Amino acid sequence: MKRSLLLLLCSLFFIVSCETVPITGRGKLSLVSSQELSTKSFQAYRDFLSKHQIVRNTPAAFMVQRAGGNIQRAVGLYFARQQMSSRLSGYAWEFNLVHARRQGMCLYRHPARDAG
Repeated sequence: MKRSLLLLLCSLFFIVSCETVPITGRGKLSLVSSQELSTKSFQAYRDFLSKHQIVRNTPAAFMVQRAGGNIQRAVGLYFARQQMSSRLSGYAWEFNLVHARRQGMCLYRHPARDAG
């Protein structure tokens, strides 16, 4: 009896935690809220930047900025074609090259979701 109740509760938890990804339509299990994930990732990004020197005005830094800009434009174009441009409203894109040994980070940020 206890085992059946535990199985039922676990199943219910996973059903409630499942949601559909808007772009692809695939299902995903969300054990952490998007807001919490965004807040924690932004904190990790700021912590990473505070510990590493940002490289500026070098050919490599310009390449990172150019590549990041290309990604940003491609994402904007894709969302426009999917009629979902409003989902990108308020995103703060940032592309930095840092002096770091075997470390890297890629992060998108939505300020409205990071507030709080």
